Amino acid sequence: MNMAKRNALAANRLQWGISGVPAKTGPAVAAEQAAAAAPGEDEGRLGAELAELVRQARAKAAGRAGTGGDSEVAAAGAAATTQRLGLPGFQLESFGFKGRWEQAGLSFMLYPPSGVAPKAVVHFLGGAFVGAAPHISYRYMLEDIADNGYIVVTTPYNLIFNYVTLCANVVQDSRAAMSRVPAGLPTIGVGHSCGSLLHTLLPVLYPEESPRIANVLVSWNNRPAAEAIPQFEEVVIPFVNALLDTNDASTLLRDTVRRGLEQADETAREMAKSPLAPLAVQTELLPLTKEGLKIVEQIPGLLEMVHEGEREFLPTVDRVAELLRACYPVPASLVVSFNDDSLDESDKVEGTLRVSGGAESAAAVDRVRLQGTHVTPCTQDVFISTPLDSFDPLLPLRRLARQEVLRPVDALNKKIIPFLNSVVAGQN
Repeated sequence: MNMAKRNALAANRLQWGISGVPAKTGPAVAAEQAAAAAPGEDEGRLGAELAELVRQARAKAAGRAGTGGDSEVAAAGAAATTQRLGLPGFQLESFGFKGRWEQAGLSFMLYPPSGVAPKAVVHFLGGAFVGAAPHISYRYMLEDIADNGYIVVTTPYNLIFNYVTLCANVVQDSRAAMSRVPAGLPTIGVGHSCGSLLHTLLPVLYPEESPRIANVLVSWNNRPAAEAIPQFEEVVIPFVNALLDTNDASTLLRDTVRRGLEQADETAREMAKSPLAPLAVQTELLPLTKEGLKIVEQIPGLLEMVHEGEREFLPTVDRVAELLRACYPVPASLVVSFNDDSLDESDKVEGTLRVSGGAESAAAVDRVRLQGTHVTPCTQDVFISTPLDSFDPLLPLRRLARQEVLRPVDALNKKIIPFLNSVVAGQN
């Protein structure tokens, strides 16, 4: 049986009833079983060197099991015990900013509205940097997908140069969320920019842990570091080396920034715990703010990697293309690009997948070109409805402005959702 058919069947077996994790095992045990399964097959597909890197990354990522999520629950419990002023709204635990999102381990989940049966699981990965808080950066787009009958699981990640390790971390960090998925639902990968690249690598590097019946690849790109990061060689590397030097001036600057961030965090926590602040500030606004700050908190770690000599992504651009041509097992892929996007390489991945081992014909790859930019998927609905809307003489203009702002991302979802529906219908 070829890899494409085996992958599609695996997504629907009862043993994968919780979408990627055997029901009878815990996350760490599942990782160990996957690591021990068919090492010769990995070497045959990936080559001995890359297969060993995959094995090491998988084992290291398994050590992340059980981390994350507990601190947020504990903080919410502590917040509930803090006395607040007896004024209207001060006892509310939520202002509604969080919506229906739930945290599950190190991932976030969004279920369809009440009464809507889920059709499948959409595992979403965002782009570089903004992918550290995808439930915030892509909220409008993902909530629309969930409203159409899909359980959305989105896994935050910090960008690193080693994609083998990054993919292993994504697999591990999504286990808790995937364990909550009803049995029998297939998984579809949806990614933007670097997240699209990761979704093409996940079923290649970790096929047992990443079964899926389709991928949606929006603004896929896989550029060398020198092209992906503007002025990487000329400006970024010299700047980072100067910033992270061991001289007294650089050390003082780093310590000052670190202390400033720590002080700001402590001040925010104390203010949120104050009886003068509504309960929702501590239980909802502070966690959302901290989750959003993870977008910038990953930068120091990336700078450290550059300072330590990291200069290129692993696997390299050429090696990624070789792997996709030889091993990409996903039966159907939707490739989406925008007309004003200088970072996009959708044409390249389309051509690669059309001749890949898993895509048995051109019909396995659907191609869509839309009006928009690289950041179109991150568009947010900032036009908040209020009880006073019926009295607002500018309401028609606001509605028109909202329609225009959201038009590109709505057009994107009008292509993604029918594709999801057709792929799921083909499984029935």
